[in-house]
Amino acid sequence: MSFYKCLLCLDNKFAAGQLTYTIIGGDASPKKAVVEALNEWASNVNGLQFTEVSDKNSADITLNFQNGGSGGGGHNQVNGLGSVRGSGHTDIVGETILHGSNGLISSAQITIATAAFGSSFGTPLVKQIAMHEIGHALGIGHANFKGDIMAPAINYEKVAISSCDVNAVSSANQWKLANSGTAPQAPHLDHVNC
Repeated sequence: MSFYKCLLCLDNKFAAGQLTYTIIGGDASPKKAVVEALNEWASNVNGLQFTEVSDKNSADITLNFQNGGSGGGGHNQVNGLGSVRGSGHTDIVGETILHGSNGLISSAQITIATAAFGSSFGTPLVKQIAMHEIGHALGIGHANFKGDIMAPAINYEKVAISSCDVNAVSSANQWKLANSGTAPQAPHLDHVNC
């Protein structure tokens, strides 16, 4: 199977595997879920570290929460962050906006819904959504198979970061993780076979 990922890698932001983040808003429970998701990625990707900063302008990754029904860049609002245009039943529960140029990510803004499909999300589901969106911030896209944290649809079963996810992040950022050069380079592949 193939795991599709973005043609993006982290610019010099991935210096020595160190990324900064800030969490804006949210109660203790969703914040805890996001920190757990960051820790999950850091424990799976060799050399990756996340450090919290208070200034959103200096953060590589900015994470915030939305409690459904009010927001969203061009989406029809139903619940969550919105719905897929033309569909009144598919709620969007997470969104990652990447900033950068020349195939390199300079920063990411992640919004996570704390409610959708008519109900509030518990900590495990917020963590799963955060893990998925952080994967996008690390340069990978959707898996083309179900059951993976990077699958395009929410999975209500416990889903962990797979070796395929780790390989995709490593491939997208290999130039820095492997110390194979001093200048940032866009990934040479457009997908990882799993």
